[in-house]
Amino acid sequence: MAEVLKESEVGVRVQGDGVDELGHVRWANRVKALAKAIPDTNGLLVGAVRANLPAILKEHIGGTFTDWDSFIDAVCKVSLADIVDSKEKSQANERRLRRLETLVASAQQSPTAPLRHALSRTTISTPTFKGPGTGSPTAAPFNVNPFQGGAMHRSNLFANAGSYAPRPDTDRLADALRNVLPHHPTTPDGLSLYTAQVRAWVASNPNGKPNEHHPYPLTPGTVKVGSGECWKCGLVGHRGDQDPGTNLVPELEVTWRRIAQGIHNCARQVASIAPVNIVDTADP
Repeated sequence: MAEVLKESEVGVRVQGDGVDELGHVRWANRVKALAKAIPDTNGLLVGAVRANLPAILKEHIGGTFTDWDSFIDAVCKVSLADIVDSKEKSQANERRLRRLETLVASAQQSPTAPLRHALSRTTISTPTFKGPGTGSPTAAPFNVNPFQGGAMHRSNLFANAGSYAPRPDTDRLADALRNVLPHHPTTPDGLSLYTAQVRAWVASNPNGKPNEHHPYPLTPGTVKVGSGECWKCGLVGHRGDQDPGTNLVPELEVTWRRIAQGIHNCARQVASIAPVNIVDTADP
């Protein structure tokens, strides 16, 4: 237990007793000698020693071991190429996490923050029109939110187009902000919490359809929704058709990011429209 392998020693060539070998291989040989000297013939301490290994090594040696020979053999077989690949992935995740923290800090200080706060508290009501010469209000002849769903739809402009009344995008945005799920970092604990989030979401949404009431959990290391991000990987800097396809997020997350982006865009369009008061002129 005192023979602890440091992460900085994994995959690094060291020299000792005239032998040039990888740090984790040298460690394994020392531990094997200690185990035989005890002797721990039943491998009772293997599990405890494995638990103290650096995460980058545990990733490659697999699950449980019941004897020292198989455990030491698994450690020695981890190649330098495998370790280099794992370190590169870990560094990439760290860079993603730093970018995410920077984006979160920027969003908190963004000049549009007051606008987002105002939109979350804003509702848009359907105006009424006075009937000519009557002085009494009548129902609006059409839906005044033609931007519902991400684009202008002709069918929304007519009262007889159907009985479905789309909700204002500002209301949808407020719901999306209110129901946002915690976004976890790319750490072992964060990945574990994310996995639990996904399981809970699937259990509570048997229809499998994300929306502003049931936002889908976001992959650790990605940016928040509505950031102008690529829907496929959850990062900024390129469009979906330019995505290399190496770090794709789950399909349900892609769907939620597309929906959320549409809600954000339409809410911004509505907020940018100046209010207009329609006044009926009196008969001469």
